Amino acid sequence: MQLFLVRHGQTAANVHPIDYPWDNDSPLTTIGQQEAARTAQFLKQLQLASPHIVSSPLTRAQQTAEALAQVMAVPVHTDPG
Repeated sequence: MQLFLVRHGQTAANVHPIDYPWDNDSPLTTIGQQEAARTAQFLKQLQLASPHIVSSPLTRAQQTAEALAQVMAVPVHTDPG
């Protein structure tokens, strides 16, 4: 079994931290979306046997997970924990 941990791409709070409180659920920026897409392409090239994607419910994590899921043709399982 292989496990890959993927962190979300760049968020609006990464770029403008003064505009976002620490606990804000900020979305991905255009760069963050591009980072997620590149990560998805990288993981697809690995031809994983039975990929599963688990994500937190935060917007940035969901956006990153959805980019992976779309390319890898698997669903995203959201874990609120």
